Amino acid sequence: MQPDLTLLAASGNYDFTDAIKILRPKTVVIHHFDEWRAPFSGGIPASNRKRAQRVEQQVKSVDRNINVIIPDFLKTITLE
Repeated sequence: MQPDLTLLAASGNYDFTDAIKILRPKTVVIHHFDEWRAPFSGGIPASNRKRAQRVEQQVKSVDRNINVIIPDFLKTITLE
């Protein structure tokens, strides 16, 4: 069964492309890429956002039609 949504941890403990090939989700929300030790007011550091963008590129290398969401602190995500 193809899930509508997959949460993909950008922790590097598994092969993202293998996970996407198996799951074939319609949407991926990337998480665990933020700076968890820093206050929200500092935002997400550029180096952390780049890590999430690398995961996004890996997802898109499997299927460019997958919607990838890289969330921002305290922002609402609307899923359709």
